Amino acid sequence: MGLRLPPLAGKVAYGGFFVVLTPLGLWAWSSRLTCPYAPLHSSWIGIPLLALGGLLMVLAMWRLWRDGGGLPMNAFPPPRVVTSGVYALLSQPIYVGFVLCCAGVAILSNSASGLWIVTPVAALGCLALVLGWEGPDLRRRFGSQLPAPWIGLPSGKGFWPLSRRVGTALAALVPFVISYLTVKAMGIPPDGFETRGIWEWAIPVLPATMPVYASVYLVVPLTFLLCAERAQMRLLAVSAWMATGLNTLLYATVPATAMFRPVAGTDWMSQWLAWEQRMALPAAGSLPSFHVTWAVICAGYLARGSLRRWTAFCWLWCAGLGVSCLTTGMHSLADVVAGALTGAVCLRPEKLWRWMLDCIERLGSHWKAWRFGPLRVINHGLWAGLAGFAVLLIAGMSAGGSQLGWVVMVALCALIGAGVFAQWAEGSSALLRPFGYYGSLLGGLAALSIMALIQGPAAGVMAAFALGAPWAMAIGRLRCAVQGCCHGRPVDWGIRVTNPHSRVVKMAGLSGTPIHPTPLYSILANLVIGIILLRLRFSGAGPFQIAGLYLLLAGMSRFAEEAYRGEPQTRRIAGLPLYQWMAAGSAALGMVLMALRGPPLTPMCGPGAWLLLSSALWGVVSAFAMSMDFPASARRLSRLTG
Repeated sequence: MGLRLPPLAGKVAYGGFFVVLTPLGLWAWSSRLTCPYAPLHSSWIGIPLLALGGLLMVLAMWRLWRDGGGLPMNAFPPPRVVTSGVYALLSQPIYVGFVLCCAGVAILSNSASGLWIVTPVAALGCLALVLGWEGPDLRRRFGSQLPAPWIGLPSGKGFWPLSRRVGTALAALVPFVISYLTVKAMGIPPDGFETRGIWEWAIPVLPATMPVYASVYLVVPLTFLLCAERAQMRLLAVSAWMATGLNTLLYATVPATAMFRPVAGTDWMSQWLAWEQRMALPAAGSLPSFHVTWAVICAGYLARGSLRRWTAFCWLWCAGLGVSCLTTGMHSLADVVAGALTGAVCLRPEKLWRWMLDCIERLGSHWKAWRFGPLRVINHGLWAGLAGFAVLLIAGMSAGGSQLGWVVMVALCALIGAGVFAQWAEGSSALLRPFGYYGSLLGGLAALSIMALIQGPAAGVMAAFALGAPWAMAIGRLRCAVQGCCHGRPVDWGIRVTNPHSRVVKMAGLSGTPIHPTPLYSILANLVIGIILLRLRFSGAGPFQIAGLYLLLAGMSRFAEEAYRGEPQTRRIAGLPLYQWMAAGSAALGMVLMALRGPPLTPMCGPGAWLLLSSALWGVVSAFAMSMDFPASARRLSRLTG
């Protein structure tokens, strides 16, 4: 699935882009960005990060040249798989090294935007490349020959040696450590609020409970060392990644804090507790309590693993640790409850994933329609209508009631653009009346450009639609699941669709074949994007930062998602699907927008009567366009499906 370019010219262009243009572009982008967080300047941190990152990249490139027989270019990949050297340690040492170099340069140059914006974006870009291009290509070419690096997930079944458990523990815990240090370095936001109730200040601080509170530092690594079965270790690592991602998202978007309650004693346990509080300053990243999250996960795995005979003791320890969070004054009750909830959510990732797959599978096999004379109403109109209602409501609340006319105009242009683009990209007698996301994006951008030319409030309306778009996409993907559009390609463990009206069956001929649940991938990504953008809106970010970040994150997630989609009608250009090229363009445009300065946004307004009525009417329009048709008509665009 690699790019198809002339060998020599392609290698020169590709190498120049990633080796020269990308670093210079990120440096220039960093200089144009504004960042609300303080920079971190330390040669003791920056130099080791830069040296380690550079060493990883050089060693990996040498291995690819010597053992792989080619250049370190995923568009022109080496013909042989490399399993030795640094590749026995990490699966992606070049990308890891590049991100470390970005962080090191940002710290050495005292760049806040380089550290807090460019480095995370570089990491997400590398992840998108691996998920959306390099990973699938490597699996296709090498399959079982791919190495299982020391720092990574175990594969297969059976006993997992102790030394490999240490590597898996590092793979699971290093992201958590990075998240923890990042949250602490960012500090308490200006709009942070206290979660501790008045009555909680009366709870006595008991330094004697400090050993219970600190026991998690021993139990977490011990849990990884005791999980000797590969499948359990794999699930434990996934649970750790889920908990890190979920809690970090909450830390970044919910400005909660719980100030530590003071310690009065002078004995050694009191001094230990006072030291713990000093090390944990500032009191950021308190809700959910990661102590409790880890306790739930560890108790759950130990109770059904090597310590299953000690199940009661495992859960008793978990409860005691939750209580110690209160008696040491380190957390509020809200922190403890939230930590228990996130731990429970992440405890059984396989069951949670299976439940989500079953939900999408049921939607995919329940296409229904009702006839009202010549009109046919398809059941996925519910999701199309809700998506239209959501995007106009959120955009209208953000733009303000006085801008409702502009909001409706942009929404109409986006809908027209979605239909026109889809006819160009995928239109056929079989598709009849398709709609395309990138068409809606282009239509909306065209309307915003015209608005800017006539001195309209283009920046504010653009940010308003960026806020609403992820929620509309998340809801709209439920329509895709029913309709069968945007479906995945075959995979061993996927969802099965058998309804003859679904495009999975009607166009792709994949009835009963397990396929990737790509609508679910999109839903999860858009929920995360939507939450982050709402936080930016309420924290006072500018319109171009909000709109640019939406395009950037949506482009990266779509690039990854597209690698697992399986519509046969999708065009391919130079070996990649059309939509991956457009996703890359979306990310690039987002970076440009984030570097611009714009007017401040007015506070969000409430959902007034006119806005609610307009949103409801737009929901009806969206449902009619995407889920109602005239099946007996021979006119163009009169039918959605046969």
